[in-house]
Amino acid sequence: MLIDEYDVPLDKAYQNGYYPQMVQLIRSVFSQALKTNKSLYFAVITGCLRIAKESIFTGLNTFKVRTIADLSYAEYFEFTDKEVREMLSYYELEDKFSQMKEWYDGYRFGQVDIYCFLDILNQCDKFLESRSAPMLSLPTNLIGVKMGDYFNKKLNIVFLDLISVVCYIICAVIPFSAKSIVLMFITAICQNMEYPYYNALTADMTKTEDRERAYSLQYLCTNLGFVMAPAVGAFFFGIICGWHF
Repeated sequence: MLIDEYDVPLDKAYQNGYYPQMVQLIRSVFSQALKTNKSLYFAVITGCLRIAKESIFTGLNTFKVRTIADLSYAEYFEFTDKEVREMLSYYELEDKFSQMKEWYDGYRFGQVDIYCFLDILNQCDKFLESRSAPMLSLPTNLIGVKMGDYFNKKLNIVFLDLISVVCYIICAVIPFSAKSIVLMFITAICQNMEYPYYNALTADMTKTEDRERAYSLQYLCTNLGFVMAPAVGAFFFGIICGWHF
């Protein structure tokens, strides 16, 4: 049995004021699923909060807690060097390994070099579309995530969008020059910084069973925007030649 992110319902319950009821519910479910279940061979429970034998796990004393600090289990939390090589070989992208290692080999669990699995998968998708695709703009994404830890996500989106809009307007009214390139670069940074907020808000505002469809809709709308925006810009450029969109 696999119970993934066991702590998410507890966190949501704590934030919305029904934590005691959720603890009681999960304690009952876990007791039946993990303690009195005669059909259970073994179970794996994952989460960010450390599992304690108190609270919801009262009565369960036969499990072991494994973290990224455990040498014998460190390789099972993300992709290892060997697994990244095998994946790139499968997609015939062996020549991209050095780039992957430079950008995404950012963790050291125990004695193992670990790669963020989501970054590797996303970058493989990019390379399959075009072998000359640039590496994903992770630094700006990480800055955005860090800002989200201290400031409201919606306000961050509004603030970064305002900066982008102002830069676009300035680009539209000044002659094309090196300043225009700098302004466009700033807008790209702002848009990359706000991207994690959309994913986080989608996760916060949807139910678990609806989340896959919500992300699919978000991805579809993003692609439609990428397709339609240049066409709309070209239309306006044809009408008002002095403006750049």
